[in-house]
Amino acid sequence: VSSVAFLALDRSGQGSCLGLSGVTVALLAVFARMYPTHVLGILLAGVIPIRLQASQLLQLVFIWSLFGSVAQIHSQVAHSAHLGGILFGLAYCEVWKRRFFLRPYIAQ
Repeated sequence: VSSVAFLALDRSGQGSCLGLSGVTVALLAVFARMYPTHVLGILLAGVIPIRLQASQLLQLVFIWSLFGSVAQIHSQVAHSAHLGGILFGLAYCEVWKRRFFLRPYIAQ
């Protein structure tokens, strides 16, 4: 899904998408929806330790990826793939929650 988002939003037509960052961000989105107040630690630029709640970290990644996608900064980061991963993770979590919430009400 993240690669499809990258291809749909890549205006230059010269980019390629390789890696698992979209999947990683999708897992972050699912985790943040399930445990929004859980504190996660990351290393900013590989050096500066930061501790944030899962929901705050997801919002930060979303804003960073949205800005990178809209500004079309030429970098090695596929920001639109991250956006696709976030959207997929949130959608997956909603489907999973509704499935188990509605299970007692569905006739077998």
